[in-house]
Amino acid sequence: MLIPRFSLAWIFAATAVVAVFFLIVSLAVDGKPWAVGVSVALSSLALTALVHAVMFLLIWPFTEHRRRVASHRRPGSPFATDEPPTQIIPPSEPSS
Repeated sequence: MLIPRFSLAWIFAATAVVAVFFLIVSLAVDGKPWAVGVSVALSSLALTALVHAVMFLLIWPFTEHRRRVASHRRPGSPFATDEPPTQIIPPSEPSS
């Protein structure tokens, strides 16, 4: 079911973008200063996205476990009762 989601045009566009990126990387290897800057900038964005994805995957099991444990401990809402809550501060009467 995964293959029909990708069209041929999308694959060609992705291939073109990757080709342009590696063309810039090859120019950076040749010593062009602007290509070095672009390569470092794009690579740092990719590295940042990768680090965020890894951190998410490391923390996600702990949060899922905590959510499941908390849902077992708490049977229902403490505010869903048949009577109104007690008033801590009595209402004041307006002066006439």
